[in-house]
Amino acid sequence: MVLYGQIYNFMVPVNFSPGKIEICLDPAADRTAPGKMKQLLSGWTGMNWIISVLPAEHKKPEHLSLAEEDVQMRKQKLENAAGHPIVKAVLETFPGARLGAVTDIANEQSTYEEMQQ
Repeated sequence: MVLYGQIYNFMVPVNFSPGKIEICLDPAADRTAPGKMKQLLSGWTGMNWIISVLPAEHKKPEHLSLAEEDVQMRKQKLENAAGHPIVKAVLETFPGARLGAVTDIANEQSTYEEMQQ
């Protein structure tokens, strides 16, 4: 779980090909995490992996950590929902109300059905 947290929050993938991953690290990242990732990937796949840590100047604006991608996705969902006529009407009807989260009902239903089995 610690490595997952490092990958999710502090590693920004720049390039990927089988056996090789190039990343930029956030300054808060654990500097040993890329080595741990290499070791685990090599063990899981049976092939040698190279994890290259690139200097920060290789990170472009479109290169995001998984955490940053999730934040962008949540913002986009809120913006899309806020533009829906029904949501607009509800927000106008209840002054001071705000849209806090968007949940995909189809995903929720699938999860509920799986739990029932």
